Amino acid sequence: MIALALGGCVMEEPVGSSTGAVTGNDCEVVGAAVLPGGETFSGTMSDIAGVEAIDWTHDAPGTPSTPGLPGTAFRTVSLDGPDRIICSGLGGVTADALSYGTATVNGLPNYGYLLETEDNRDAPTGGGPILLSATRASRPTSWVDGEQSFASPTTVTVPEEITVSAGDPRRQFAFLYLGDLRCKYRGDGSNYVFDKCPGDESVSPGDTLSVSSARLHIQNGRCNAAGVLEAAVNIGSELVPAPGAPDYYSLIIFDPAGAVAYTLATDVVNGDIDITLY
Repeated sequence: MIALALGGCVMEEPVGSSTGAVTGNDCEVVGAAVLPGGETFSGTMSDIAGVEAIDWTHDAPGTPSTPGLPGTAFRTVSLDGPDRIICSGLGGVTADALSYGTATVNGLPNYGYLLETEDNRDAPTGGGPILLSATRASRPTSWVDGEQSFASPTTVTVPEEITVSAGDPRRQFAFLYLGDLRCKYRGDGSNYVFDKCPGDESVSPGDTLSVSSARLHIQNGRCNAAGVLEAAVNIGSELVPAPGAPDYYSLIIFDPAGAVAYTLATDVVNGDIDITLY
């Protein structure tokens, strides 16, 4: 459920719990490969604490007959304006990063792109990431907690900090409920940092617990100009790259009128894509 109140972002912690959806997490993507037909790509993209960036180049032999793309001796596509980057773990064995935005083709602006990369990985110990995302809004004041319940006791890790992707935690608080244990996190101006777990002050970041549920709640802080305060945390295990596993690469280029001008989808055999999830 979504909780409502009559104040700003700074308010008292509610009684009981409210539930929210788990969303994609922060990530960094690094990739380079030689593809069939002599095409190549290399670059980086990232979504860290709500700041998205991409520096990605795709080069391919070009001819005047390529629909929608200027024909030259060599075609260069630069992905330089991300509208969105979305990263996630898929089934605990694969990490996926999807990005779309503006592109430059042979120096000409106003093209668009849709890029998808997959980093195939070993199944991680502990079952993979367990992501909790919570928000607080001021127009009207409301909150949506990130919550997960597990069919059987599941191992989670007490995090050092909770990442804020929108708004400012100031010196206010967020609470992480791991089973019956409540852990308090205090804002440091950037993120919420572990303070203590009042019910068991021997618990510290890095400790593992076996729990049947987990919940993230933002008690207070300062909303951004859009009236939103958002934070997320991974209490599960990170995905580990699998050496030699075939990754996947897909690129679609749209011309300035919005028509598909170029498309490629292939396994990455001679190269590698690494996606780090946070």
